[in-house]
Amino acid sequence: MLKIGYNGAVFCDAAGILPLIHHTVKNMDISLIGFLVMVIVLFIVVGRFTRVIQQMARNPELRILLVVVLATLASGMFFYRRFEGWSLLDSLYFSVITLTTVGYGDFAPQTNAGKIFTIFYIIVGLGILAAFITTVANIAIEQDKARAARRNQSADKTQDPPTTD
Repeated sequence: MLKIGYNGAVFCDAAGILPLIHHTVKNMDISLIGFLVMVIVLFIVVGRFTRVIQQMARNPELRILLVVVLATLASGMFFYRRFEGWSLLDSLYFSVITLTTVGYGDFAPQTNAGKIFTIFYIIVGLGILAAFITTVANIAIEQDKARAARRNQSADKTQDPPTTD
């Protein structure tokens, strides 16, 4: 989790950083040292993200929602593979891009079945993804509050106790 300002928390994962790194490496003459620095930064971010996910994985509600999100992505992937004739990777790509509301426009359903499915897929999938993201955010906020409470409690213990004369 990246911190911005004093209390703002922004989730940043490898999926959001990798395209940027790929684009940077592809479109500029980058030195070996610059590339190694980017790889190290990526590992730091991924390591931090992995620790946060491991802490959150203990939450049963989050585990259930994660399974539902993965099932939603899989259903989209297999539907588009079957009815649009796309590869599994293209189908997964379209499912993720659609549900995250990015919508690059490089893929679009061409069949009537694909168009109708996509309408319902977006409505249902966005609700599922919103529930998952809300749960993750609530867990992160609770963890942040608990960390702050522990910090305040340890600061109170280290202060000198009042003396009575």
